[in-house]
Amino acid sequence: MRMKKLTLDEIKQVEYNVLCQIDEICRQEGINYSLAYGTLLGAIRHKGFIPWDDDIDLIMPRDDYERFLQYCQEHETPFYIISHRMDPKWPFLYTRVCNASTVIPDEPLWKWRGKMGLFVDILAVDGLGNTFSQAIRNMYGTVFLLSLANAANWDHFFKTRTRFKGYYDIVRFGFYVLGKLVNINKLLSYTEKRQARYPIASKVYSGETSGAFAYGKKEIMASDMFSEFIEVEFEGKLFKAIKQYDKFLSTVYGDYMTPPPKEQQIGHHYINAYYLKDENFISNT
Repeated sequence: MRMKKLTLDEIKQVEYNVLCQIDEICRQEGINYSLAYGTLLGAIRHKGFIPWDDDIDLIMPRDDYERFLQYCQEHETPFYIISHRMDPKWPFLYTRVCNASTVIPDEPLWKWRGKMGLFVDILAVDGLGNTFSQAIRNMYGTVFLLSLANAANWDHFFKTRTRFKGYYDIVRFGFYVLGKLVNINKLLSYTEKRQARYPIASKVYSGETSGAFAYGKKEIMASDMFSEFIEVEFEGKLFKAIKQYDKFLSTVYGDYMTPPPKEQQIGHHYINAYYLKDENFISNT
């Protein structure tokens, strides 16, 4: 007997269900959140998932993020949470909200292979500075600390598979060596306190600094970007989004309403996922 692999459409449906569960809690508790990055772009351009993509990202102002985590710790939920606060093996500051009925056997994070279901990622937004240069310094200070925490989680050193070769691998090896000298959880706790020291309303610039920093300085926004929320359609249902979504998406992606060329229509994850303990998704070998 073997478990049947989920199709891309089935993966999206499971992730969408997790999003609906998060949305229900947030509305019940008065917690603000916003669809973010490719998820927000998909909502505005496609009214749902980007057709070739398969993940969901949310952002929350720090106060709302803390309230959401507290609710999940104090109440039974239809999903489970992965966070460094709850599991010292988790080497990131963002929270992963996982479906309990699926499993990802080839998750890139070795220590989590076969232990994680399909998910939605939630990232906190914090104040960064009153000048753009101060915001940059704060952001890249966090980048350094999180890179060190990530390297500390490696079981062994491996060369990058990206286009960055040579010198980048030397830097990565340096992080790998330094990573063996630190306690991951203590480092992440320190980094999170460092991030959360400035409320959004107290600074001119704010941003999400717990993710992959894929867009660099573009992720530094005016703080009022995260103060007002509206509703946008995503897969036939209304979800929350920052009111200034056009400015956010234009800053990050440029002309976001024009789809990329066919050869660039590539998803970020393309993960393999399976249902757990569901006879409807078990097939004979």
